[in-house]
Amino acid sequence: MKFTKLPAVIHKELLLLWRDRAGLLVLFVMPALLVVIITLVQENVLKSMGESNVQILFIDQDQHETGGELKKQLAAMDHVTLLESIDGVLVTREIGKDLISRGKYQFGVVVPKGFTASLQGNASRAVKTILEPNAVQPKAPVGQPDEIELLFDPAVQGGFRTTIATSLRRILFVLEMNEKLSLLADRIPEKISKAIGVSVDDLGGSFSLDLNALSKSTLSVNEKHAARNAYEVLPTSVQQNVPAWALFGMFFIVVPLAGTLLKERQEGTLARLRSIPVSFSTLIAGKICAYQLICFGQFLLIAAIGHYLLPALGTPVFEIGDQYGALALLVFCSSLAATGYGVLLGTVSRTFEQISMFGPISIVAAAAIGGVMVPVFVMPEFMRRLSVISPLNWGLEGFMDIFVRGGNVVDVLPEAGFFMAFFILVSSLSLFILRQKS
Repeated sequence: MKFTKLPAVIHKELLLLWRDRAGLLVLFVMPALLVVIITLVQENVLKSMGESNVQILFIDQDQHETGGELKKQLAAMDHVTLLESIDGVLVTREIGKDLISRGKYQFGVVVPKGFTASLQGNASRAVKTILEPNAVQPKAPVGQPDEIELLFDPAVQGGFRTTIATSLRRILFVLEMNEKLSLLADRIPEKISKAIGVSVDDLGGSFSLDLNALSKSTLSVNEKHAARNAYEVLPTSVQQNVPAWALFGMFFIVVPLAGTLLKERQEGTLARLRSIPVSFSTLIAGKICAYQLICFGQFLLIAAIGHYLLPALGTPVFEIGDQYGALALLVFCSSLAATGYGVLLGTVSRTFEQISMFGPISIVAAAAIGGVMVPVFVMPEFMRRLSVISPLNWGLEGFMDIFVRGGNVVDVLPEAGFFMAFFILVSSLSLFILRQKS
């Protein structure tokens, strides 16, 4: 490739785009409208999700009866599957937090060591308060674990997370009440036996019950982000929809890109350009570079809408974070994949009708299975497996790593690698077909 000719090819492509101002306007207005409309529609819907199947990593560091009963109660819940090991490897807290932080699982429940002893000690002190309200009550030992830890993927929406946390709190309350009632059943007969030989008045004075202590829970659930780098931005519909529809708009450039390539083939422009001579690789590289500039412009526009316009319409603000290097890498690689796909479509199509039919349908299908319209974790199992073949899913997972999970350049390298492999495959195939046709 002669790089002295590349700027001229890029200028030619940008000039063609500028002349088609209506088409250029659609490339920017269409994703902008979609991100505004879909975000406003989903703002309340995504907060109320929570009815799909969910896998919960269960990490029992205590290994006593309370952990076993908690596991039993959680497993009995509808739409919940508990996992204590993965591929034969026991899940530890560190392993579980890492898997959840990368979006492989949505939730993890950690029962800390000593939790059963803490539950029994708290119940014993509560019963003593009930039966001996005037006695000096012992204090709980320092450092006693009173919390079950609930780890969750920051990309999980609020209503879904709240459903799991509420269910866990209810189970803990039941376990604590059962322990208190069991102790009361043992202690009340002893109390009555000691009081049986005195007068009724004395019995009434010495047998007073403070039942308020019975209803006070001493255990809680501590919800924590399983996020890298202590990233504390809460997930919202804006964080999901802004990168999702920006990706959708970037991939939709396949239609004008493929259309211009087809037109050049049909009108003989490509053959005349080759006579200069300009290699196919230079011509294709010029198209890709020009349309990449459009992709970057689209992303910046959608990000600005999420950061400035959507909050004015009542949604949370789009938080960009500070991982600009990771963001630039992902936008660059995803735009390469989009432009490469457009070149392939323009190479294999024989008519503009084929482009206008197959291009949008393939992009919409990839967006649907890739999590752009509905988050992947609420899809049926077979759809979740299918989503990994969608380039839009690669991009969306990468953007979620940056905007929600606190990831950096290293964390988006897998998605960037998928995009690069896809680009190399489709561009190489396009060059091979063009050379065969020439």
